[in-house]
Amino acid sequence: MKFFEFLDLLNSDKEAWRIELGREKINFFFLFLTLREFKIVFHFRLCQFLRTKKVLFPIYCMERFLYRYISLKNGCDIPSRTRIGGGFVIHHCTGVVINGKTEIGKNLVIRGG
Repeated sequence: MKFFEFLDLLNSDKEAWRIELGREKINFFFLFLTLREFKIVFHFRLCQFLRTKKVLFPIYCMERFLYRYISLKNGCDIPSRTRIGGGFVIHHCTGVVINGKTEIGKNLVIRGG
């Protein structure tokens, strides 16, 4: 995955959150600091990006550990090798389990229950 692909995925996730929250504009840092669900999606995307960069392997190991900690703390299990297109939104992350071999298209919204 290239850096610009990573940014495009994050931007489409941010836009999907903007639509879900019904806002005209939304700030990335607002989402990151206030929504734990968006924080999980961000760390998921960052793990996917760093996994493809062999030069950044030590950073990937630290990020993967942080992602797993945040995921388990919130009750969410989505392996970083899962392929999910842009526009990924999780409303209630508790109890979400997705197989690592899963390939999901764009605009996925996961709700509770």
